[in-house]
Amino acid sequence: MVRNIVNTPPEDFYPKTMSSKALEVASKNDLECKVYGEEFLINNNMNAMYAVGRASRHESQLIHLSYKPKASKGKIVLVGKGLTYDSGGLSLKPAAGMVSMKCDKSGASAVLGIMSCLKAINCEYEVHGILGAVENMIGGNAFKP
Repeated sequence: MVRNIVNTPPEDFYPKTMSSKALEVASKNDLECKVYGEEFLINNNMNAMYAVGRASRHESQLIHLSYKPKASKGKIVLVGKGLTYDSGGLSLKPAAGMVSMKCDKSGASAVLGIMSCLKAINCEYEVHGILGAVENMIGGNAFKP
């Protein structure tokens, strides 16, 4: 699943696609999943994440997955970078560097993969997966370095 997500072209996998996948994983594995959009980012002063994605036509998504067993031995929080594509914004990357930018979502993909197997392995810890899904594009509303 993780490899397939990482290898999916950015035209087919963008922040909303990642949040849909997270909701699907949550549904199949008894996880809680909350998805927040750009208004949440602005209202909670998450300005860096908002700035990265603000020139994209795809709204940024902050995804919070929670696994909570009945008797938890502790708490673990995993954070994954979900840059579904990174054009470099106004500091545009050279053409050769753009090809592998679909892989910038591999951190969030790995966290999603971990969250998908916690129930199956009867994990005894409460685990939270935080995925920041954004797309960094050029445009009139892009962050200016």
